[in-house]
Amino acid sequence: LLDSLLQERLEMAEELSVFTFNIWGLGCGLSADLGVRVKAIAAYLSTADYDIVLLQEVWMSNDYKTIREATRENYPHAHFFDQGIVGSGTCVLSKHVIQASTFHEFSLNGYPHAISHGDWFAGKGLGFCRILYKDMLLNVFVSHLHAEYCRVKDVYLAHRIMQSLESAQWIRLGACSADLTLYCGDMNTEPSDVPYSILRGIGGLEDSWLNAHKAEKGGETCATPFNSYTLDWEKTEFPTGKRIDYVLYSAGPGIKAKAVDCKLPLTKYVPATFSPSKQISYSDHEAVTATIKLQRTNSDVDLRQREMDFPEDTARLMEAAKIIDSASKGMVFHAAFYLGITLVCLLLFSFSFNGFFLTESRDRKSV
Repeated sequence: LLDSLLQERLEMAEELSVFTFNIWGLGCGLSADLGVRVKAIAAYLSTADYDIVLLQEVWMSNDYKTIREATRENYPHAHFFDQGIVGSGTCVLSKHVIQASTFHEFSLNGYPHAISHGDWFAGKGLGFCRILYKDMLLNVFVSHLHAEYCRVKDVYLAHRIMQSLESAQWIRLGACSADLTLYCGDMNTEPSDVPYSILRGIGGLEDSWLNAHKAEKGGETCATPFNSYTLDWEKTEFPTGKRIDYVLYSAGPGIKAKAVDCKLPLTKYVPATFSPSKQISYSDHEAVTATIKLQRTNSDVDLRQREMDFPEDTARLMEAAKIIDSASKGMVFHAAFYLGITLVCLLLFSFSFNGFFLTESRDRKSV
């Protein structure tokens, strides 16, 4: 009887549904129609039937509260990663118990003098939640890597490479202790880019879209031509958009995992009840949802045999090392340049005091 029950348990398959979305939640009027969009997103999630929801760019605490209040009944468990000067902008909503959570802030994340970009001021990093899904333990990671800004001259590529490497190492270290590892979010990297290869190679992660559709094309999540916030130059440079938002995963010991579905679930525009006067999209990104089928293959697995044997792409790693080395050399020049500007400013500042003292000296002599 015991063997029969064990076999039945092994043959049972569970389907985990995951939703990830960059809501474009910049405050101070930087994100258009933010209040309307947040209400529409909250209303959608209040009735959506996903097991786990992962959000990025929830920069405003009031927007998180709006979403949390609307979804509290549907998703009783949640964690908001409020790190850095303006927060990490990431959070997790879950139908299942969150047993533990922590946050790793990326060691490299933009430049403080690039105020208009703002990534340095955000506490970008790797948010982690340990979730108990039925009788399985899930390691759930969410993050938002550094923005690209300019693909032709991408000064932040080395930053995303380091961020993806840190993410991959954290994921790899904890993979043996979980039945399933999820890594979701806005990676600001396309499938042909080095950071994506690092996540797949070193992190040992599968791409839900590729597994479900068996195709590289499709699934574009940013700068899509139908999005109301896509700019004209983006439509010219990216006619079909870019795929930069992902649901990545890897199976743990004794578990078989396969993405059986992956799609963009939201309608093109928010319901007219939220925006009767004009058609607006939910965000400048598209949401992604994936359904992952989980099945136990062995109830007694030696964890020592699970020392992750990932197919690391040596050529890609060498390319990443060259990019980081080039960026490091560039930083020496920038450091010297800004040091020189600082010294010139200090010199000019000191001259202004000399003028003051000379004037005072003349006044004393005249007296």
